[in-house]
Order: sequence, then structure tokens, then C-alpha cells
Amino acid sequence: MKNSVTFELQGSIHVGGFRPFFWKIVAEANLTGWIANSVDGVFLCLQGEDEQISSFIRGLPAKVPGAFRLHSVGMIKREVGIPDRQGSTAFRVIGDENEIPLINPDRAPCAACIEETMDPASRRFSYAFSSCYASGPSYSYALRSPFVRKNTSFTAFPMCADCRFDKENKEDHHHCGSEILACPRCGPQFFLLDTYGDLVTDANPLCESRKAIRNGEILALQSLYGGFQLFADAFNEETILRLRRKRKLPDRPLCLMARDLEAIRKYCESSPEEEALLLSPVAPVLILARKKDVEAPPLPSVISPDTDTLAVGLPPSLPEKLVFEHRGGGESVEPFELLVTCGDNRPGKAECLDIDEIFNRLMAYTDKFLCHDLKTSHPCPPSICLVKDGRPIHIRRSRGYIPRGIEFGDSFSKNVGAFGCDSQAAVAIGVGKEIIPSQALGAIENEGGTEILLDMFERFTYLVDKVPDIMACDMDRESFSARTCAAFAELHSLPLVTIQNHHAHALACMAEHGLRRSLAIVFNNGSGGPDGSEWGSECLDARLDGFSRLAAFQPVNADNTRPARLFLERLTDAGIEPSGALLNRLRVDPSEYQLWKKQDSVHGVQLSHSAMRLINTVCAGIGIAPDFCTYPERCLLILRKYASRRDPSVPVPDEIAARFSFSYSDENRFRLIDWSRTFQKLGEVVTFTEEEKSLYAEAFYSALGESTLAMALYAESLTGIRDIVLSGSIFQDPILLEKVREKLSAKDFTVYVHEKTSCDESCVPVGQTYAAGLT
Repeated sequence: MKNSVTFELQGSIHVGGFRPFFWKIVAEANLTGWIANSVDGVFLCLQGEDEQISSFIRGLPAKVPGAFRLHSVGMIKREVGIPDRQGSTAFRVIGDENEIPLINPDRAPCAACIEETMDPASRRFSYAFSSCYASGPSYSYALRSPFVRKNTSFTAFPMCADCRFDKENKEDHHHCGSEILACPRCGPQFFLLDTYGDLVTDANPLCESRKAIRNGEILALQSLYGGFQLFADAFNEETILRLRRKRKLPDRPLCLMARDLEAIRKYCESSPEEEALLLSPVAPVLILARKKDVEAPPLPSVISPDTDTLAVGLPPSLPEKLVFEHRGGGESVEPFELLVTCGDNRPGKAECLDIDEIFNRLMAYTDKFLCHDLKTSHPCPPSICLVKDGRPIHIRRSRGYIPRGIEFGDSFSKNVGAFGCDSQAAVAIGVGKEIIPSQALGAIENEGGTEILLDMFERFTYLVDKVPDIMACDMDRESFSARTCAAFAELHSLPLVTIQNHHAHALACMAEHGLRRSLAIVFNNGSGGPDGSEWGSECLDARLDGFSRLAAFQPVNADNTRPARLFLERLTDAGIEPSGALLNRLRVDPSEYQLWKKQDSVHGVQLSHSAMRLINTVCAGIGIAPDFCTYPERCLLILRKYASRRDPSVPVPDEIAARFSFSYSDENRFRLIDWSRTFQKLGEVVTFTEEEKSLYAEAFYSALGESTLAMALYAESLTGIRDIVLSGSIFQDPILLEKVREKLSAKDFTVYVHEKTSCDESCVPVGQTYAAGLT
């Protein structure tokens, strides 16, 4: 038995986030009931013990953010002794929904904003927070909907009279209607700190920042989009090596930021479509081919040693633009053409939210900090794309696209929330006809990392002013993301749906194209499958309500990650003892090889079907693999580099193509692809020339395409389905993607690829939402 008390809360509270806020705090107070709009506010029904309800209401004024402007709380009905079967089992949001416009994505500054900031006659000269109605940060500043100043990070900075005049002046087409308009008198400010956190006194910290970079120092710039970005002179090899050493990034490609398009053209090949995307409000980082003959000063090879491409972008906001070419205070430093840049967090790891923790970590490898006093939300790093056939392929879908929704050709009857997976964690919420995914948040490696999932999902409920009716998570219930989602669903008494990781990959691509059933090829770095092995080379019959696994690559030892060891293990499995010449080619000492054999015979073996492990193994076999993969996709990037160097007019010789062959066995409606023949034949080769390496790389890509076709044909023979989706991080490789599409299309398959999402693990919550919302 419990009591029920209904209150009316009055004030200016028909705003985004108010009801989701109560949905959260009432559940945390272990109360049930409901909340619904009234004419002057909301009705709030609380069910529980009298003391619980009284305590909750007494503490309400201190809990409700001032932006909601709650004026009064009045009790209108009290019921005593409600039977449990009549009471609510959870707290619900009911009744009519508020019509709340969705927040716009962040946008790069427009030409007028840049001109105003660079104009010495403007009162916003050199002011890095200048913006207008049509450009500048939106999503990164938004705390809740709608996008008005009190609902953004700028709520702590009231407009001065001059800025308010600009905002309300309808003849001022540049500033009129801008909610985050500010100037040096009323807005946030930048300040410069040294490596110990002491203030560097200077009239304009931008001047000292630019001098520091020119003098070979590493600058940490606090981004308007959250987090910090590290900058160094792109032509100072010593500084770049120091940055790599301190950041523990020995080989991973670093990004470049260019002053303008002309600087990019000096060093990269760029098509009209690529240049248009670079100049767009999205301002992504693009993967561009390096120019072979550069007349300008050469870039150090240490920027991207494993590739023949460069990751390049233009300044996405005014602070970066000013760091390139600030023109105030008797500035003597010439404008930079290119700067090397990377994020402050470890690659692939979940972003830390605590500014003090970030600062303490950065002190180890930063010489100067250019900070500001504006509190922003979760870091939203730049989107990373490459353009293929005039269309962008999303390597990372983030700033400029988030929180834009993905329409799926149907409509949800209930709101759905999803918590993704531990690798490249992200969240999504499905409402109406759209699925709205967050940016990738990095890998979740411990319980502490799950806080970012909860924070991000709570923020999304505020932005869309809706709460979920059902939750979805990874099928691996022991993963951090799944455990967090299960606890969240239990707190709010919501049903929970679990979706297998590779199935969710397929569903994400299916959602983009409105498919309810399709074949799917999912190639990635590997993640847990229901059978206890690591999956990652899957051919699935994917449906909204489940899937059938129809084909995969032969599994290998998941504990071995060194490419040469993987290759030797495959030879040993085939009963072949490597020659001394082969061990020498693989840079493996004979005693080390014997030790590996003993270790493999003693320890239990965890099996992996990962396509990435196959790629690592073959790269060792053709002599292009490094001794260690210091980042997951390293061998794939090197393979692409060699294949791209091949002269298209020179066909791959038959004797090289013949070395890449596979067999397959069909049993119990499952096809297993065995690459043993390839390893045996590669083990017979003593040396490779550089030209031969390119031919071998091209031949392997073709063989991968053929093996994918063998999977698809077998799946089609069992199901009769000829629609097929391609997903998984390995299909971010444009060469492999094109090979597979060509071979499948030639056999009359209808091929679908990711167009609005990235095909890596960050797409998983989209697939989870799609399945949970329509089944």
C-alpha cells in the first residue's frame, strides 16, 4: 500500500528538458507516478510513502535549474492507501508532447564572422567567441531545447547593451537573432597558462600562443566544441617527434590543419567535391592523397609514416583561425600555413569529462595552455571523411552532423534508447521517424567510463524533450555498456532488448535504406560472439527480430596479435615448418619462434574470426607488416598504401594472383572460408621487391572480394535474398569497399553501404534502436 499525491507546478516550464529532468530525479528518489502538461505548467503525480514524497517536494527548489523558472508548487489531490496493483510501477511522461525544434549541428564560422574578427575597426576584433545566427557552435553549447541563451553555456554571460541591440536590430542581417552573441565586454575570454598551470600575463594571449608554436612548443587549445586540441608547427620535425613520444603515438597518422585551401593544394590532391566539403559548414577532416612533386617546403614524413595520404582540415572555429593568423598587438609572427594537431585523449578511449583531470594529464606533454572560461559539454571532435565517387564516406561522424537524425522510412510507436557497445561507444535515441545518434565517445574500459554514456543519454533526452519507453543494449551482458544500460532500464522500469554486435552493424545500414531483411557482410577488428569466440568476418541473414549466421573466415588464435607470429602460426597449423630464410624475412629469431610454439601448445586458445587478423597475417606474408601493430588498423593502412601505388595499367601477373586462394567447407547451413592455401604459397616466397609488394597487395584485395562473393552466393542459395549490406570498420577502406561492391553487383546483388553513419562500432546504437523500435 502506498499514497498518491498530485501537484501542479506552475511557471515558464513548457520548455525542452523539463519533463525528462523530472523523469530522472523522481526515479532516483525511488518514487513512481507520472508527469503531464497543464495549461500553466505541469501536473506531477508522486506515488510512494508520505515521508518520501514530502522529502522530495521540500528539496525541489534546490534541485530545479533556474532556467526552468519554477514559480509555485501546489497540491491538488491526495489519495491514501492505494493498492499496489492500482499504482504505477514506474514514473512516466504522459499526455501531449511539447513541440521542441531540434538543435542544429555545430557549424564553422561564416565569412562575415571571420571578416568581423579580423577587422581592427570592429569591436569584436580578435574576439574568438564571435558568432552569428547562421554559424558557430550550437550543439556543443546547448544544455537543453530550445536553443535560447538561457539554455546554453552562455547563460553565465548576459548580453551587454550593445550586443542586445545587435541581436534585436532587424536591419543587421549578420547578428539579428543570434542567441550566443557576445563581445569582449560581456562574453567569455581566453587566457594563457604555462605547463605548470601558472597564468602567463599578456594583453592578448593569442600573441604568446603563436610565438610558442613558432618557437617549437606544443600548445593545448581548449576547443569551443569541448576538450583540448594539441597544436605544433607542421614543419618542425623535432617537435612532432616529441609530441609523438609524450603522447605515446609512435606511428598513428597525425592530422593537419591548414590556414586555407591554397595551403592544402600545395601538398594534397583535391577534387572539386573534396574542396567543397572542406569549405562547407561541417568543416571535416578529409583524407587526401599527397602530391608526389611538391615545390613548397616538404612536410616531415613523421606526420603520417604509414600512408601516402594526409588527414587535413580547415580551422573549424575562430580560435583556430586566430592561432593561424592573428593580426593584433604588433604581431611579428608570420601566419602559419599548416599545423599538426591531435586530440588530448588517448586514441580510441572514452573522453574524460573532468577539466582538472584533463589538465593534469595534459601537463605531461604540453608547453602552453590556451584556455577559456566557457563551460562546454561533451567533446565533439571533427568529423573525418574521405570522398569516393563524389560521395563522402564517414570515418567518424561527429561535429557538423550531430545531432542530425537519420530517417528510416517508418515510424516508432514508442521512444527507444540505446547504449551501443564498449568499443567506440555511443548512444542513440529513436523518436517518431528518426534515430538520433551521438558522436563516438571512445572505448569504455572500466566502470568509471560508463558515466559518459549516462551523461550523454541524459543530455539527449533534454535536447529532444523525450524519454525512452524501451532500452536496447549489446547482447554481451557482461560488457560495461550493457550493464550500465540494464541498470538504467531497471531504475526506470523499462523493458530491455539485447542485440548482438555484428547484427547491430547490419541493422544500422539497413535502417539508412529502410530495409527490414537483408543479407549482411560485417568485417571488423573483432568482438565477442554468442558462441564464445571472437567474431569479425560475418555473413548474416539479418532481420529485425534476429539473425542467422551463414558464413565466416576460419578462426585463428585470438591471443596472438603480432603479424609475424600470426603468419607462422598459420603455417604451423598446416604442418609446414618455416625455413630460416622465411624467419629472416619476417624478422623473427629462431629461438623466439620455438618459444612461441611452446607457449601456443601450453595455453588454452581463444578463437577469433576477425577479418582484421586475416589482413594482419597476409601483410606479414607479403613483407609489408610492421613488427607490431601500434594501433588497430595499421596493417590495413599499409596494405592500402601499397595497393594505391600500383600502376593501374600494369595487370597483376597470374602467378601472383594464384598465390591468393581459399577453400570452403559447408556444414549445417554454415560456410567456413579457409585461407590456408594462401599462407602456404606466401611462405614459399623468399623476397619481394617494392613493385611486387604493390602487386601482391592488389591481388589480396581482389581475393578478399572473391571470398566475400563466395559467402554471399552461399547465403543467397539458402535464403533467396539478393539485397546485401556492407558494414564494419574494415569497409572504411575505399579499395576493399569498391572491390566487394563490384564483385557483388556483377552477380546481380543489390548492394547497400553506409551513407549517413560511420560503419565502425559507433553505428551500433543506431542498429539497436532500429530493431528495438520496430519489433
